[in-house]
Amino acid sequence: MTFVLKKSIKPIGVKMFKKIVVIFLASFLFLQPVFAETKTDQKPQVSASAYVLYNPDNDEVVEGKNENVKKYPASLTKMLTALTVLELCEDLDKEVITVSENAVTSLYGTQSSTAKLKIGEKFSVRQMLYLMLLPSGNDAANALAEHFCGDNRSFAKKMNEKAKEIGMLNSNFSNPHGLHDDNHYTTARDLAVLADAYMQNELLYDIAKCIDYTVPKTNLQAERQIRTTNFMRIEGSGYYYAYATGLKTGNTDNAGRCLAASAEKGNKKFICIFLDVPEVWNKHGMVRSDFLEAAQVFEYAFKTYECVKIADKGTVVSNLPVFETFSKSVDLVLENDVYATLPKSTDFSSLTFDFTPKKLVEEKFVSSPVTNGDVIGNVKLVLDNKVVGSCNAVASKTVTPNGLIVFWHTIDLYVYILLSVIVFLILAFVFLIVRKKIIIYKRKKAKEKRLERRRQMFEEFQKQPPKDYFKMD
Repeated sequence: MTFVLKKSIKPIGVKMFKKIVVIFLASFLFLQPVFAETKTDQKPQVSASAYVLYNPDNDEVVEGKNENVKKYPASLTKMLTALTVLELCEDLDKEVITVSENAVTSLYGTQSSTAKLKIGEKFSVRQMLYLMLLPSGNDAANALAEHFCGDNRSFAKKMNEKAKEIGMLNSNFSNPHGLHDDNHYTTARDLAVLADAYMQNELLYDIAKCIDYTVPKTNLQAERQIRTTNFMRIEGSGYYYAYATGLKTGNTDNAGRCLAASAEKGNKKFICIFLDVPEVWNKHGMVRSDFLEAAQVFEYAFKTYECVKIADKGTVVSNLPVFETFSKSVDLVLENDVYATLPKSTDFSSLTFDFTPKKLVEEKFVSSPVTNGDVIGNVKLVLDNKVVGSCNAVASKTVTPNGLIVFWHTIDLYVYILLSVIVFLILAFVFLIVRKKIIIYKRKKAKEKRLERRRQMFEEFQKQPPKDYFKMD
């Protein structure tokens, strides 16, 4: 059986036709990221069990799914490891790390990614960061942790301190590489904060964008090249995305496929966090749906969202009376301009302010004195029942308390006790006087009653005829 395309073209056999079909399907697979960039009219479907689209310029979660649910981060952990190392290291090039036996042998049997380090091999801290982050070398992570803190557990304490410092509120780390531990967890929201902090560091930003790195000759190995595991940065990989700037991949059996991706287009920046992405397979092998979905989400975000100012600095959000003053009040205003990443042409006419004060007396008054610029609380900006931004509410002017009221409010407890005693004594004195008056009154009445009785008896006696005691029978 043959297939004829045109009369002038020679017929091709079935085998050749099958090859053409296979080549076409393979080409279609590799061109999927290109198609993903163009199909942006509809919101992409995200298969990850937890996901965040984050605007780093505004510290804002634009979209999310289970963003605060605890998940295992796999090798995305290494972003925090790198930040912690940079805080502990004094000189990236002069400080030398010697790879210990434990750093290498503790990974035997884990089938985890390594940078193929040798026991006793020496590297600078800068080189070790590349070895940990580009090929996701767990051995490099171990070596860094041991060098700075002696062991992984001690280093993890430093990691957790750094995590809290940058605002990761629902995370706990127990090792520097991300291999599974039940007590090693984070959230998509926390990882977005981590990725933002990571990309703000100049060296880590360069590593995130780096595709290949030449590792210089060491005391045990010749010069060699390492490559990033982020295929979104590699042209011809089938997952290349032109606007990708990084960031980090991860994978364990418990965590699933994990990806922290970043992209910049014009003046817009976004970070995507995907956790527990299911693996997709076809007859050609595994399809990295995390990379494909990240490209789709970025394209949709660049096309759909824009960062706009939704409220001006100085906008009045509330007015409250000031404690210890005579009917004085203060306007509470927004401390800064408020921006939000929203779909284009969003209508702000229904925007409302949800003010949460933090310094109220009896839930009625602002505590005095009030100084211009004092933070009184936080304002949430709500649009269509969704919080789209927040800002501090500050006092618009200075209000001083009334001295007499302040004096009255600041009288010491002992003075109150003394006044109470004085009042008690006065009342007791009045009581005793009244009681004495009552007793005197009662005695007077009793005396008058006795005298009246005597008078009556005398009158009755006078009315009786006199008796003749000298008359004889």
